[in-house]
Amino acid sequence: MGAGKVYIVGAGPGDPELLTLKASRLLSEADVVIYDRLVDPNILRFCRDAELIYAGKERGESWRQAEVNRIIAEKALEGKKVVRLKGGDPLIFGRTGEEMLYLSSRGIDLEVVPGVSSVTAAPAAALIPLTLRGLSSSIGITSGSSMGGGVTDIRRLASAADTLIVMMWLTKARELQLQLEGIGLGDKPAAIVSNATTYGQRLVFTDVRSLVDAAGHLDSSSPSLLIIGDVVTVGKTLHSRSAVAVEVR
Repeated sequence: MGAGKVYIVGAGPGDPELLTLKASRLLSEADVVIYDRLVDPNILRFCRDAELIYAGKERGESWRQAEVNRIIAEKALEGKKVVRLKGGDPLIFGRTGEEMLYLSSRGIDLEVVPGVSSVTAAPAAALIPLTLRGLSSSIGITSGSSMGGGVTDIRRLASAADTLIVMMWLTKARELQLQLEGIGLGDKPAAIVSNATTYGQRLVFTDVRSLVDAAGHLDSSSPSLLIIGDVVTVGKTLHSRSAVAVEVR
């Protein structure tokens, strides 16, 4: 049997209605769907007769990626149409590059289908513009898991960009706060969006010097995105009469 094809698909930030039309079609046509932890279960309703394989990794379980790679390739080599479903956009901190290289080295056809990333969806859901004339014309994006690994100098990135986005940061809150305070950004406005675009969305306004305290108000198992920059004041103003936001100082 000839090899099938792998579609690496972005599931969006959480709200099933933010799934793309192409993603929903591929899910309905798939023989196998291999999905991650942050994929909303309601999205799997688009699958018809597909074999569903859970491949979610908890924090610190990066060793499982090799096993995920093997399963994807194995199913494709059986001649099946495989959807590898990832939260958000698959090319933003989704380890998709590793999967693509692994599949390509085995001659397996693949295609990436973009998804709505929490990088843009979470600020939008919080009414925070990432760019705004006079406040922000540049954006820096990083991950808390990159800190200390020699990959990203968070201080250099924060100094260069008007607005900083940090994903997967909760376990590094203290280190992040100290590094940013060290370059004089302690007073910088910050917003945390947890479970963005879902019914469980929570919004916390704070500043850099209070990040550790703010992190204590959140469920560490829930995905949360951190926005740092003057544009946060726009969202704070728009939410000033709303009960959905919490302020931590």
